[in-house]
Amino acid sequence: MRTSSAPLRIKVIVLCMLAFAGVGAMNRSASVDEALARRTAPGREVLVRGFAEFDGDCKLNHVQTIQVVEAPAHGRVVQRPGVVTVGENWVGSKSCAGTKLDGVQVFYIPQEGFTGSDRFAMAVEYLSHRVVRAKVDVAVGEDARTAAN
Repeated sequence: MRTSSAPLRIKVIVLCMLAFAGVGAMNRSASVDEALARRTAPGREVLVRGFAEFDGDCKLNHVQTIQVVEAPAHGRVVQRPGVVTVGENWVGSKSCAGTKLDGVQVFYIPQEGFTGSDRFAMAVEYLSHRVVRAKVDVAVGEDARTAAN
């Protein structure tokens, strides 16, 4: 029972659901598995996807580090800072689709002279401890030259 006449102060904690470009807002403990497919010409890098963690106001919250958990057999995976455009994605009551954020971009670069199929897997962990795992299939061939331009 309260006996003081001093005003009661209540501390309010607001939790924002975090999301990332292209996947959407989900509960904080979930893990997400994705399957991605990309095409590129021999010797030409291809953007696999970009990542940026943002808050309910569509403001950058965190830039993740991507971990390659299964390396490609015929190429390499690199990550660089870059602008990420948020896909169809709802956070709270606001749509962040089309918002551009400074994030990290993941690229696949085939070995010189390689043509054929390659595969790798990557994982990214968010501040909310959500883990996104992606298996990426890459087709490298002369017929992909037009698609890669």
